[in-house]
Amino acid sequence: AGTVEYLYTPADDKFFFLELNPRLQVEHPTTEMVSGVNLPASQLLVAMGIPLHRIREIRHLYGLDPNGTSSIDFEFASPQAKEVQRKPRPKGHVIAVRITAENPEAGFKPSSGMMQSLNFRSSTNVWGYFSVSANGGLHEFADSQFGHIFAYGGNREQARQAMVVALKEISIRGDFRTTVEYLVRLLEMPDFRSNAFTTAWLDRLISDRLTAERPDPELAVICGAACMAQNESGRLLGEFKTAMDRGQAPSKALLKTTFQVEFIYEGVRYRFIANRTGPTGWILYVNGCKVAVDVRPLSDGGVLVLLDGKSHACYSSPEVGATRLLIDERTCLLEEEVDPTQLRSPSPGKLVRFLVDSGDHVKCGEAYAEIEVMKMYMQLTTSEDGVVQFVKQPGAALAAGEVIGVLTLDDPSLVKHAKPFEGQLAAYGPPQAYGSKTHQLLRRALSLLTNALDGYDTPVPVTQLLQQITELLQKPELPFLEIGEVLSALNSRLPQRLSAALNTELTRAQQQGLVFPARELLATVDSFLGALSPAETVTLTLTVDPIRQVLLGYQEGLAAHERMVFIGLLQRYIDAESVFSSAANEEEGFFALRDQHRDQPEAIVEKMISHAGVGTKNKIVLAMLDVIHPVNPQSGTLDAQYEKVLKKLTELSGRATSKVALKAREVLLQCQVPSLEDRKRQMEFILKSSVTETVYGSGEEYRTPSYDAIRDLIVTNYYVFDVLQSFLYHPNPYIRLAALEVYVRRAYHMYNLVDFDYSTEQAEPFMVHWRFILQDDSSGMFAGRIGKNSSVSDLKRIMSVSDLNFAVDKDADPEQYLRQGAMASFDTFEQMEASFARLLGMITGSGSETPASRPESPGLAMRALGRFAPMSALTPSGTPAAQ
Repeated sequence: AGTVEYLYTPADDKFFFLELNPRLQVEHPTTEMVSGVNLPASQLLVAMGIPLHRIREIRHLYGLDPNGTSSIDFEFASPQAKEVQRKPRPKGHVIAVRITAENPEAGFKPSSGMMQSLNFRSSTNVWGYFSVSANGGLHEFADSQFGHIFAYGGNREQARQAMVVALKEISIRGDFRTTVEYLVRLLEMPDFRSNAFTTAWLDRLISDRLTAERPDPELAVICGAACMAQNESGRLLGEFKTAMDRGQAPSKALLKTTFQVEFIYEGVRYRFIANRTGPTGWILYVNGCKVAVDVRPLSDGGVLVLLDGKSHACYSSPEVGATRLLIDERTCLLEEEVDPTQLRSPSPGKLVRFLVDSGDHVKCGEAYAEIEVMKMYMQLTTSEDGVVQFVKQPGAALAAGEVIGVLTLDDPSLVKHAKPFEGQLAAYGPPQAYGSKTHQLLRRALSLLTNALDGYDTPVPVTQLLQQITELLQKPELPFLEIGEVLSALNSRLPQRLSAALNTELTRAQQQGLVFPARELLATVDSFLGALSPAETVTLTLTVDPIRQVLLGYQEGLAAHERMVFIGLLQRYIDAESVFSSAANEEEGFFALRDQHRDQPEAIVEKMISHAGVGTKNKIVLAMLDVIHPVNPQSGTLDAQYEKVLKKLTELSGRATSKVALKAREVLLQCQVPSLEDRKRQMEFILKSSVTETVYGSGEEYRTPSYDAIRDLIVTNYYVFDVLQSFLYHPNPYIRLAALEVYVRRAYHMYNLVDFDYSTEQAEPFMVHWRFILQDDSSGMFAGRIGKNSSVSDLKRIMSVSDLNFAVDKDADPEQYLRQGAMASFDTFEQMEASFARLLGMITGSGSETPASRPESPGLAMRALGRFAPMSALTPSGTPAAQ
């Protein structure tokens, strides 16, 4: 048996002999599929001594009875032969393609490596075989062909279409490039469709640099940046887990969520900043543009990139100086900046010989060596002018990327670099559709906030996110939308009677504008379950559990549901930070966390990622504590559930959470203060008691305020200004006078009030006047501040110029540094115009009224007691301040 090869010219219907091979070749299935004869089986039968005319498939080919034994006239020499048998004719058309491990974009350079997966299915019209299976490989000394596919059709066009479909459905992933995509491009070219190509056709395409179909450039860039960021994040997390398995405390740098991605694609350099916004979410920034993507790992080692509502299957593998990326079965190459001084082997192989000597000068594009790769010789060329020095010897085995020599450049400034990307990316929507209804917006906002509390970056400002969540939680249609979504999903699994009852109750509440009837719906579900048999109850309980969860969340109303949501978010923060709060340092906290989750390494990684973003989380929780309403509006007291979680926050003792603990303590103190109305009544009672006295026989009389009566309001630690300001305009002028004194004394608590005067003899409004001076250091104000090493700048932030002069001037007359103040509250602008001169007169002493005065602390005697530091203690002699 042999294989004869011909060329055929359709124009003149002639065949031209090429060669004869005395054996079967790999293309023998083409003959088998158009003839119906199994050639290897027929060869074996002939070798066994069975004549051709006794082989069933041969007899069928000549139109004879397959089960007969008559001889066959293969030459059709006798006239009867044309009557009893037919001349063999091919049936249909077959196209065969070879699958090779070659890179069409690099001159069909062969390559070797491992194969991760191979997915091909033969069909009725397509058959193929492969010499390498999944998890196998091709070594550098093997032939580059590893597969063969044959497509059959009633005519050539049908065979071509069947082959195109088969090649598009095949999936090959490995360390090497294949010709699959290039073959699809060839089969779909007009010349091949019309069967109008010649033996020079392929050479012309190669010279024209025909390439396989590539993905959209912008899609390739975005998917490439997302995959490279995901791979780098995965690599760092892998190092983190490896260190954890060794019993070491890994570095927090391995948990970073921001990455810089840089590559060159089609001669343009791209530099992305990739921020991780969740377990699968990323935000890519370049040139002021941002693109949101989701990257989800696949079980076969690839990733699914969600972009603008569409998904793309991506597989990346490293190559020498580049990353090969397969996007939806289309290949692109993301290159790195190549160092022209390093002469490297592009693939594994054997160094055959050098074409120039070490030390010779070479030109750009000149070949300097030959290597053998998969039975083929390849020449290696230089990319710049320079002098070459080799570090390998002929015959050496080379690995991919291994340095063969070093090139000393003639002029390094002439090296061409890729131009940076200066354009703008198109505007893309979210990775997936989220919907615009209230419950869908809330779900999305809560997802972003939850991811932020888990240590990831948030693409939306925290204040804006919290405001949106608060507004959505208060919308009355929220529970109706949530329960409607659940009922729609369970509609086919719910009993018709129960579904109708729930929908009727919901419709009634919506039509009448009632609040969400959570309790009525729960009663309906429980009543229906109670009427069933025990076996039916168990089954249906599992089915209606999602309905019950929604109803229980809104059982106490929208406010209770809002409280539940915020408490859950605060508890999430507590769960992540409580372990580190009680630890002396980060390392001790890690080991405590490892002891808690010894069998859950993923939980350890999640908690460590969350703690790594504690700074951002603190801002979120602080903003959240400003938003929540922990006081029960019905009872006016602190809500028990809020109190519980706030106390947990105050128990966080770590340095990283100190601000949150302090803020939670402040919220607790504020919530423990009586209500505004109660405090108004208490303050009015105190102010009134300070300006009234009971005289036997005369009843109540008003007088100037008693300091002892208002002392509690002056020294209390509770905030009083929110209530006090309303009493500055009280109808009773004496209560207004007492409020003025409380206001002044609290505002000037850092000073000594030398005296305090009242103006009550003329018509309203009553006025107050006081003189004050800087406190002495016995109050502790200057403790640790004024000494030998102190300077004037130490006091600039805490006192005025006159205070500073008084503090450092030992021989000054205290009367010189006394300052004054006066205050009154006016009901109208006209009243202020009429009385303002009297108010100023209290300061200048030009008023006709003699104000009532109360002696205060002996501030003028402080200098005599030597309580202030001398001038020399604050400034060196001769300085401008001392002068």
